[in-house]
Amino acid sequence: MADARRLPRNGGDAGNAGAAPPVSRDRCPRCGAAFHCGRHDPEPCACGTVPLGAATLAVLRVRYDRCLCLPCLQALAREARDLP
Repeated sequence: MADARRLPRNGGDAGNAGAAPPVSRDRCPRCGAAFHCGRHDPEPCACGTVPLGAATLAVLRVRYDRCLCLPCLQALAREARDLP
């Protein structure tokens, strides 16, 4: 998790419009699902659209040593919003 805002991405390669998405080789350490991490893709990773606060990001950095899938990040963002 080198960059907290560039975690996972469930999607294809934007440079190959119409091409099949890359083979999923990453596994989410939270749920175990296969996904494509876009951290090294030419366009911004979809995880950058998930609003995560500094406290949530700090917990994620300690708890996980790899990127999480987009559905897990979205669920964590919802959970963080629901906290008092």
